[in-house]
Amino acid sequence: MKPVATDAKELRVIEELKAENQELRLRLEEAEETIAAIRGGLVDALVVEEPQGHRIYTLEGAERPYRLFVEEMQQGAATLHPDGTIAWSNQQLATLLQVPQEKLLGLALLDFVTFESKALYSSLFSQGQSKTGRGECYLHRADGGSLPVFLTFNALPKDCGAAIGVLVTDLTPQKHHEQLASAQKALQSAQVQLQQYARELETRVADRTADLTATNEQLETFIYSMAHDLRAPLRAMSGFSHLLVSDYGQRLDEPAQQMLKRIHASSEFMDKLLLDLLAFGRIARIELELTPVPVEKAWEIALFQCAAEIDHSHAKIISESPLPTVLAHEPTLAQCLANLLSNALKFVAPDVQPRVRFHAEERDTGIRLWLEDNGVGIPDDQTERVFRVFERLHGARYTGTGIGLSIVRKGIERMGGHVGVESSPAGGSRFWIDLQRAH
Repeated sequence: MKPVATDAKELRVIEELKAENQELRLRLEEAEETIAAIRGGLVDALVVEEPQGHRIYTLEGAERPYRLFVEEMQQGAATLHPDGTIAWSNQQLATLLQVPQEKLLGLALLDFVTFESKALYSSLFSQGQSKTGRGECYLHRADGGSLPVFLTFNALPKDCGAAIGVLVTDLTPQKHHEQLASAQKALQSAQVQLQQYARELETRVADRTADLTATNEQLETFIYSMAHDLRAPLRAMSGFSHLLVSDYGQRLDEPAQQMLKRIHASSEFMDKLLLDLLAFGRIARIELELTPVPVEKAWEIALFQCAAEIDHSHAKIISESPLPTVLAHEPTLAQCLANLLSNALKFVAPDVQPRVRFHAEERDTGIRLWLEDNGVGIPDDQTERVFRVFERLHGARYTGTGIGLSIVRKGIERMGGHVGVESSPAGGSRFWIDLQRAH
């Protein structure tokens, strides 16, 4: 058998030899593993034995074909002298270190190793002098950056002109992948924690909402109970003060009669306040079954409840048709409309005829009911305040318990709706109620 050629056709010759002899094929496959090492710049010579004992020298000092392979590698490769200086390198190593290839010759590779990696590098270099040394290190780049690499040291034959071959694999893509994986893991962990916090927060909110609901229910029950119990002594005070004025008024002087009248008026006001508290507690406590309610019917009930006030004030009521059907609780809706109408009749300037306009508006989200008046109006910064319990913006000039609009809000919200007001001190008020459309 002829020696394996040392030119670029060498690998094809090896393939031919494989086909000719099965046993030789196995030996040549071992040789190809070493050829791969040559490509990595780890050895400069290769010896293969035939089964008959003949020796085939694939290189015999002719390194050119393998140098071409090494130059085309994606990894950095070099051979080092016993003192660690570079005897030869490929272009990829020069590219990794950002140093011209010709300037690497004679430089110590250790000089490119970061301070933290020098001890490990020295250990790997020592291992490579006798056998093989492998490990991760960091190298300095010419731009000042740090380059993570995996170094593989292998001892070379004594006649190769160098002591150690080294293969330098850039770990930057791997590190980036590891960092990305770590970041993704951290993100997943953060998402899990966030979900856990969200569940805990949801549980806390639910618990506190339940506690608040229970507290409100207890407070509303207490108000209802107190209002109911206080009405009896108030009615007695009102009745006896009225009897004193009517039966014994002639025997009392004018100051005494005025004091009795004030007692009677105060007891009447307190009774009205307790009635409103009972109404507020009733709306908060009773079950409201929502059914289709014609707004016109609820408005007629409200007009009937306020008939005496309408007659007394000579108010002008304008009801615009058609009025739709909404999903509501009829008695509650009628009570809310009556409270709004009563306020519109009450809160007007002296000597002004009350004027009320009631109409409905179709909206994408449902039905909006409008009750517009020509009253004294509400400052813009007070429009939310008027719906709070016991809030009386005009208490000095107008009578009222400060609960009527709170009843309206509570009732409308319990029917799944919303209530609000648009107003100005000079232009009256426009109260609105949003409810669901009945299908």
